[in-house]
Amino acid sequence: MLVIDGHNLIGQMLDISLSDPHDEEKLVKRLEEYHRERGTPIIVVFDPGQAPPPVKRLRGKGIKILFAPPGSKADTLIINLIKKSPSPKGLTIVSSDREVRRAARARRAKMITAQRFARMLSRPKRLPFTEPTIKEKGLSSSEVREWMAIFEKKDQE
Repeated sequence: MLVIDGHNLIGQMLDISLSDPHDEEKLVKRLEEYHRERGTPIIVVFDPGQAPPPVKRLRGKGIKILFAPPGSKADTLIINLIKKSPSPKGLTIVSSDREVRRAARARRAKMITAQRFARMLSRPKRLPFTEPTIKEKGLSSSEVREWMAIFEKKDQE
């Protein structure tokens, strides 16, 4: 399971800005694609912000969205999730925050910096390999003999 420090990750994204009022929604959509491709369950934790948490409008398939309570920080909530996890080795924490990384290390959870995960999300998707429908025809045996003769001449020179 991925546990993501949402605003920490947004701060590293090239195409999402923390100043965008829809930054959280854009990140959730991106994470939804990641979940669809990989099947990895995701918890994304956001700082509370100025307004009440927009829990009703933020939804993502395979993604649990949490907002830190007012007066608290996402880091604190993530650290508590790590501490309370019955299987912390099954967690991958996405954050560049030192305290969060220290808590993850203490419980032997895997870690990815926000910068690295942002790069992973920005990579172009690989298309699956498919056999070409039209196969190229190789050289005929007479063409092979001609080329061999040319190369043999060059070797003798």
